[in-house]
Amino acid sequence: MAKFETVEIVDLVAEHTGSIGLAFVPDVVAGAVDIRAAHRALLAAANAGLIELRADSGLGRYTKAELESSPPGPDGSRLLWARLI
Repeated sequence: MAKFETVEIVDLVAEHTGSIGLAFVPDVVAGAVDIRAAHRALLAAANAGLIELRADSGLGRYTKAELESSPPGPDGSRLLWARLI
């Protein structure tokens, strides 16, 4: 996937939403050629009120690759989880 659109990213979040109602952002953006475009699409969808992005818990249980594939959040956190609104 070279280019992400807001609707496309919302569809991917829906596709990857598990039984707890959250999608793991690294799974949503897996295969993205341009991770920054994926981050912009996630943030645009959140700003449009289509999804909620949630930060990691800060327990340090994620891999470096998982953290880097998720957009940055407040206070140095990473937005690792997405929820459809």
